[in-house]
Amino acid sequence: MANNDALRNHSKLFKRVAVGDLPSASRWNQFVNAFNDQFAGVQSPRQAAGAFDVSGKLTTIRRFEIEIIAGDYLTCIPFDGLATATVIINGVEITERINVARPPLLQTSVASHNDVTFDYEDPDNAGEFLTAQRVASADGEEDETQVIVPAYVVGDKIYAMNNIDGDTGVITDSDSSVEWIDLNVDARAWAKQAE
Repeated sequence: MANNDALRNHSKLFKRVAVGDLPSASRWNQFVNAFNDQFAGVQSPRQAAGAFDVSGKLTTIRRFEIEIIAGDYLTCIPFDGLATATVIINGVEITERINVARPPLLQTSVASHNDVTFDYEDPDNAGEFLTAQRVASADGEEDETQVIVPAYVVGDKIYAMNNIDGDTGVITDSDSSVEWIDLNVDARAWAKQAE
């Protein structure tokens, strides 16, 4: 809400106009100036241009389709809304695959947080975390089996961002640094497994 004090201060400059009299241009300008002073610096919202990290790289947000689910990252295919993105190299169509880090608290390398320790299990012993779960333990409390809700599922669409200032901190099984991170727009979180 605008502050009326500035307008009141300007009201001393205005002389009353009698009914039927037209104010002069200078009197209208006094009112306009008072009004402009009241709302100086107020601008309508605008879309921010791309943000740059310290290295000067443009931060990008992109949509992906999950192809493989690993403990700390997801292997994804860029998705343009209609189909997955492909590249043609030497006449061969190749699907680009990009590793995307899970949000920090959804990574299975987190051993503890807020005095709670976690033991990760792969109940199917498949070597992948398709049905990842963990057991949360705290001193004096009963252990709790947790799963990610909603679960990551192959074919799900996610939004991710790259060029993170400070890096994602995630390394793939082949020792490559993961540059993209899931923005978690589906609000995934660890929750107690239903019995």
